[in-house]
Amino acid sequence: MSPRFASHPAALAAALALCAACSTEPEAPPPLSASEEEEKARVERLVALYQTGDPTWPSARDEALEDPRIAELLVQNFIRAMLRAHERERAGAAMVGSWTDFREHQAQLVAMGDAAAPLLAVGLRADDKVVVALVKDTLVQIGARAVAPLQSSFAASSDAAERREILSVLASIGGVPMIEVFARYLGDPEWQVRGEAYLSLGRIAASFGADAAARQRVRELLVRGLKDGDAFVRRQAVKGLAEMADAEALALLISRYARAQELRLSVEERQDLLQVLRRTTRMPGAVRVDEFEAWLARRRGNGS
Repeated sequence: MSPRFASHPAALAAALALCAACSTEPEAPPPLSASEEEEKARVERLVALYQTGDPTWPSARDEALEDPRIAELLVQNFIRAMLRAHERERAGAAMVGSWTDFREHQAQLVAMGDAAAPLLAVGLRADDKVVVALVKDTLVQIGARAVAPLQSSFAASSDAAERREILSVLASIGGVPMIEVFARYLGDPEWQVRGEAYLSLGRIAASFGADAAARQRVRELLVRGLKDGDAFVRRQAVKGLAEMADAEALALLISRYARAQELRLSVEERQDLLQVLRRTTRMPGAVRVDEFEAWLARRRGNGS
């Protein structure tokens, strides 16, 4: 979590509350104190600069972010604006020239990344799938600056579904540094979370292209998942290897299928492997298990 928000736990609850309330009319707020009135007025002046396209807006915004309380209120304002603008646009109510372009609001949240990421991360708990999708997309655009707040949210959460959403965002951010981030989550006590971690680990391989050392490290970690005590996790590790889409990962999958009986793989695991290999090797979907096993036998006989 960003240090500027460490002393404001209520801000995180408020962020989730405004996400949940984005499609409803807010209840009448309680009376504000004098200091709160002053803070509100300052944020309103800042928002007015943005709305009118004032050229001083970027510098005024960046200066405001140095004040933790004003930063908190400004971020909440833009989260609410983004969600409501998206709702209006989905309903076809957007008007040219009106302050309803959610992409513009989202871009401002990305610009305020260090301040916005901790509050956006809380939005991953929202019940509304559209809200979660918008929050995830914004966090991915924030990129590396969102990693630490997401890790803090992961550590603080006891909800498997929320933690899986966090892993999904981290996978979309990608990059070589993310390998060791995911390595820490492969031993999670929750089987659903471990499964998501293995699948996501395979997906991030696309983000570092031809980096051979990084890809080798990912393969080594995914092979660990093939020995997990939970069948679902093993199947996710298989899918993670398939997501890597490289010859070395394919060879590992072919070898695993060839040793299915020796490894005592379940029918479901064998079927998963077959489906993955069909996609990866462009085999017809109609190929049956026995036909594929005959193909493997021919490969072995040819020394390939």
